[in-house]
Amino acid sequence: MARKTALDLATSLSEHVELTDLHLGDEAWTFRRPQTSQVSPQGLISVTVEEYEIEIRHDFPTGQLEQFEHLTDLVINAVSKVIKPTHILRTGIELEYVTNFGGDAREALLGGLRLSGGEADKLAEFGRPCHLIGLRLMFPPFTVVSDEDDEADADEHAENADESNKEKIGSDWHATVTIRSLADDPGGISVEVDGHWGPITWKDGTKIVAERLNTVLEFLRERTIAFLKKFGEN
Repeated sequence: MARKTALDLATSLSEHVELTDLHLGDEAWTFRRPQTSQVSPQGLISVTVEEYEIEIRHDFPTGQLEQFEHLTDLVINAVSKVIKPTHILRTGIELEYVTNFGGDAREALLGGLRLSGGEADKLAEFGRPCHLIGLRLMFPPFTVVSDEDDEADADEHAENADESNKEKIGSDWHATVTIRSLADDPGGISVEVDGHWGPITWKDGTKIVAERLNTVLEFLRERTIAFLKKFGEN
């Protein structure tokens, strides 16, 4: 990757995003701006550009998700001026929230999975205390096929049906949910949703990435939080 291109991109980014630290490596360019404060001493905005990938991070934000959405728009527009790509081959959006579980998160997770409690304490087999508990769930893209039709019939109906009248049931993105207790806070829990989509055109990137960001947020707030509430019912 040419150094001049990196400097041009830094100039383009600096028109809208005050990124104070610049590191130009052979395999990656990194633009960073620490956002330390009493509330968020580890706050950071960073943009990393590799040959086939651009990563935008906002660690420990103090504002709403709209700030990250705005940051993404600015980066996409800045890259467009310098590199001029045509497609986004893959979109990955990861949101992580840290909250208090209202009790020992380890016990809640183990109890919800029926791995602890009296004679049912299956972790006793290890003969030592457990420091962290985690759970990972993976959900692939899917399409619901009616029980009344076999897959061949469903495909034929889909081909012949009018696009505007199709009822699309399913999801076009891959979701990974990671739930884990925190090492420094037994009552704390980290909830992470990682979503992945296929190709889109670059010109549609700003709009579609914003939509996908909100899709992941909705999945975290509605689906994942509802799932966690089940652990409190045991």
